[in-house]
Amino acid sequence: MWHGASHQLFLYANSVIGARTNREGGPSALSAALIGKTPNYGFHLDENRRPVILIEVEPELYDSDYGALDISWVR
Repeated sequence: MWHGASHQLFLYANSVIGARTNREGGPSALSAALIGKTPNYGFHLDENRRPVILIEVEPELYDSDYGALDISWVR
């Protein structure tokens, strides 16, 4: 698992790679690294990994559109 990752890396890891990581704060990430365990909550659980909202974008996207949708890594 990746801890302390930036927002975009967090989104990429969970969405594209299929990682199961939460956005951890510094103290919890350090604790997880020291003991080798993380709490079983958030995106670690299957029921929290299902999408709640589906957004379909039909028109062709241009350069600035990807940034506006926060999907610049999808291209």
